[in-house]
Amino acid sequence: MVVTGGPITHGFVEAQAMLDWLINHGVSEERILVEVQAQSVVDNARFTRTLLRHTESVTVVTSANHICQATVVCTLACGSHATGISAVSDPRTAMPNLLWTYRDAVTWFLE
Repeated sequence: MVVTGGPITHGFVEAQAMLDWLINHGVSEERILVEVQAQSVVDNARFTRTLLRHTESVTVVTSANHICQATVVCTLACGSHATGISAVSDPRTAMPNLLWTYRDAVTWFLE
């Protein structure tokens, strides 16, 4: 299992928050890989690919707002189809995230 996400507002590190939550909910720390440099969904996918070089499948767990974007980018990064599982999100923010999906797919091929 990989948690990924670097520092955001006020030094809050997304991956660390996810790690803490998983441990507090019974997941053994030894089963979790932590990536704390990513600053975007593209970074999340690239850095995760490095950690999971020999993995045949990927399941992405994120908010509903990010599931399409994250699944597309992880499929591109990992070379196999990524499956997505999402939590409920605010529907008012869905359209901007759909646009970011296209931006990230184009970014992937340009870099």
